[in-house]
Amino acid sequence: MIYDFSGPLYLFVFDYFKNLIEKGALKENEPLPSVRDVAISFGINPNTVVKGYKELLDKGYIYSFERKGFFVKKTSNTKIDFLNDEIQKLILLGYSKEDIINAIEKVDKK
Repeated sequence: MIYDFSGPLYLFVFDYFKNLIEKGALKENEPLPSVRDVAISFGINPNTVVKGYKELLDKGYIYSFERKGFFVKKTSNTKIDFLNDEIQKLILLGYSKEDIINAIEKVDKK
């Protein structure tokens, strides 16, 4: 597989799994793929995967069981966090509160 990512690879791993969790593709208590499998799939060093998983741990997206792997934490707040992050991005791009509200209302009418 070829992925277009210009930042540090561990952040790619973090973002990739964070998005899967936030979008509900990975459910609560579901195991993440092994470090080895992710490293092979993405063609990266296993230590890079570990660093990405550690970032997910630190941010509260996953938990670990020693010798069992990494698992998705309860995700009740991650959708709200995801929306907050996206709104912050829009604000940084120069959109006003009114622009954002109008866009939401427009989408809601569809």
